[in-house]
Amino acid sequence: MLALFSDSTNVERPGYTPSERTVRARIEELTRAATRKVIVSCFASSIPRIQQIVDIAAAAGRKVGFIGRSMVDNIDELHMA
Repeated sequence: MLALFSDSTNVERPGYTPSERTVRARIEELTRAATRKVIVSCFASSIPRIQQIVDIAAAAGRKVGFIGRSMVDNIDELHMA
């Protein structure tokens, strides 16, 4: 089983964060290589990241499910816009 966990709350640490292009490429690669489910975690307020995951899933022919009240509420708001 392969798991990918990511965190963005350690901004006080020295260094840099790779661009979203780097993150996207890696998520696409892992999604294509996965033979079973892919589970991705992110903050419910990270609308661009959520859209990125949905786009990657659609391109790979995968379904997307959302869990959590805030996540579901934010997705519902996007559909109404």
